[in-house]
Amino acid sequence: MLNLFQSRSMKVLLLGYIALLLLFFALIFMDSNLLKNQLGIIDTSEISVKKMGTIVNLIEVARKRTRLSHAMLAAEDVFVKDEINQKISNLASEFIHYNQLFLQLEPDSFESKILNQQRPLYTGVIEKIDEVKALAFEETPEADTQARSIIILSIVPMQERIIDGFMKILNRLQQNMYESREGAFSEYINNSQYRNMLIASIFLASFLVLLWVMQRMFTIESRLKSISLTDALTGIANRRNFDEKIIAECKRSKRENDTLSLLLVDIDYFKNFNDHYGHQKGDECLVNVAQTINKHARRANDLAARVGGEEFALIFPGIDEHNALKLADAMVEEISQKRIPHEKSQITDHLTISVGVASIKPANDESWEQLISKADQALYLSKEKGRNQAKLYTATN
Repeated sequence: MLNLFQSRSMKVLLLGYIALLLLFFALIFMDSNLLKNQLGIIDTSEISVKKMGTIVNLIEVARKRTRLSHAMLAAEDVFVKDEINQKISNLASEFIHYNQLFLQLEPDSFESKILNQQRPLYTGVIEKIDEVKALAFEETPEADTQARSIIILSIVPMQERIIDGFMKILNRLQQNMYESREGAFSEYINNSQYRNMLIASIFLASFLVLLWVMQRMFTIESRLKSISLTDALTGIANRRNFDEKIIAECKRSKRENDTLSLLLVDIDYFKNFNDHYGHQKGDECLVNVAQTINKHARRANDLAARVGGEEFALIFPGIDEHNALKLADAMVEEISQKRIPHEKSQITDHLTISVGVASIKPANDESWEQLISKADQALYLSKEKGRNQAKLYTATN
């Protein structure tokens, strides 16, 4: 677990997640502050202030009731559900209390009209919440689905209509109070686009953060994939990369009716070299050979890979066996011309390589395993014939 949180990809993901959370809470904070600011700059009339506070409490109770309905469905423990159920019941009492309190403040005709329109909704919400509470305690997938449907299709729309009515009252109270004073804040309150701009800015910032996280994750994953397919010592492809490539190229050659050639390379008497000169010189030798043979993998689809300790392989799509043999001869000659000292070689005083060459043709319906087997037989023949040479697999080998 510790290694998981120390990885770069996890750090980037957590950083992006934290940034999104901060932006989300900033949205909630600014949205809440807008309402608080509205309350803070209104006319100090005692009745108006009480009405505003009561409306705000009614809106908050309505929102909490919806959130608790969702929470009760999500809860698995029956005691937790029962606790949430009690909270919902308490909120119903709070809602009735604040509604009666508002009526005591002598609402005008506009406010009374909206309250009268909303009364049927109050009853409807309570009935639907009772249905949800009953379904939540059934603890079955069907009941859960039905309960969520009730919340989404019935409770939420009714709550939104109730909140919308309260917001109309709230806005009218604000308008009346702002008109009663010269108020430098009237333009700020009346500019409905400001809030929308805040919300749009937050969502845009969240989107940009998400894009950044995705880009960073893609970059990290690409680097990790590249590392996982690269030999750490030589910098060329590793065995895993080779295995994936040869399987893919074999399928492609059959699909496109094309030839595929494979070269297997082995450093002659490398164990003797390593024992005599030491592992550091042995590693330098491997890097030298890898860089030399990698120069011959010039095309985009060519691949040079280290497939064993001192064993290398080259994949050449679209190259026939004769041209592949020419490339192998060139590599043998180039390594020999480097005159890397090898006192313990049994054939010469410098480093040499042996190469096995094989090709498959789509018409023969041969597999990648057969291609490797043929190249391996050709490599064995190269060693048997004295090493420091390349041999092509033929049916008579």
